[in-house]
Amino acid sequence: MLSALLSACLPMNMRPSVDAPPPPAFLSGPVRIEQVYLEGAIVFADELHPIEDAAADFLAEHGYTVLSRTAQDDHLGAWSDCLVPPIPSRRLSEGFPDTATARLEARCDGDCVLTLTTFTEPSLKPWGVTARWQAPLSGPPELASVLAALPMLVPAERVEPVPETPIVRPSTTTRGVSIQRLRVSGGWSASGLSGALSEGVLDGCWTSGQRDPRSNPIVFSVDSGGVVSRCDAMWPLRLPQPETDCVCGRLAEVDLGAGASDRRGAFVTQPHQPPAVNASGQVISAALGRLYSGGIGLTHAGAGIGHHALSACLARADHAEQADIAVQLEVDANGETVAAAADWPAWAMESEACLDELLSTARFSCSSSGAGGFVTTTIQIQVR
Repeated sequence: MLSALLSACLPMNMRPSVDAPPPPAFLSGPVRIEQVYLEGAIVFADELHPIEDAAADFLAEHGYTVLSRTAQDDHLGAWSDCLVPPIPSRRLSEGFPDTATARLEARCDGDCVLTLTTFTEPSLKPWGVTARWQAPLSGPPELASVLAALPMLVPAERVEPVPETPIVRPSTTTRGVSIQRLRVSGGWSASGLSGALSEGVLDGCWTSGQRDPRSNPIVFSVDSGGVVSRCDAMWPLRLPQPETDCVCGRLAEVDLGAGASDRRGAFVTQPHQPPAVNASGQVISAALGRLYSGGIGLTHAGAGIGHHALSACLARADHAEQADIAVQLEVDANGETVAAAADWPAWAMESEACLDELLSTARFSCSSSGAGGFVTTTIQIQVR
């Protein structure tokens, strides 16, 4: 009934089309719905499940096979006992290699619009958009307005994606974690919350660097006494759980003040550290390149070695040169490094002991085969 009433209120050219395109013939597997994005909304992931379910019904009506949430949860559950859990999105891509993806976004740029986009399977080239539907929203992006708009989706022309506002990296001489893009709801002021979170609350997190550099807001709710009642990553399939746990643990120690019981906040974290400078005044920047391994699953959590830690080791050399240094790590079935080998250049002799010790701390996800393996990568060094 709701769909019929909404359809009657829409212009003819925005009503659901009976000629909606079928799924592309070359999609051999199911579609995995990525987490819904509602611009400006402060929501927990499970609160978006009704929207994901409605999107799955819409795609099924148009001939798609949709990978269920249960299948995804079961697959990830097999890795939950790893000492370092894999980044969920990477594990799902590996575990379901013939699965395409669908993305649902609600944004407001003047008018508020809901967009559903499907993409090719990752194994296909070129990777890109296969179908797009849009519908106007009757209000700002929230559960009710999106659920009402979903049945009204009609085929739409491809548009360029809205670029994400870049995070401002603070200029600093200290090591810590800053809070960016702070948003609040439920009667808070952003300035008041910012003040409560400004005293180095998160500085103990990510001492070894983030495992996944992609932006992912932390969302939390606070009870009437100012105690955090719930905290999680807004997109839990994107951010490694240990990083979320660190932030949420620190927030639980903060008194956020008495007030309404339905207050919420969300922010993006940004680690920062001073530049690594050697005795010659050179600024050293180093990072691990892409990780490769024959052991299935080992590289799905990154290596846990931060850029700054690598740079600081290399800055022990009086003079550094730009280079790409091949590295091989032997990893056991639990993801712990048991041996490391690298062909260090002569100028890095003063840094070798530090680098060897640092590489031995690399921690990977556990192997699906129950056996260890080798991980190869490259330390990419820039000097200025």
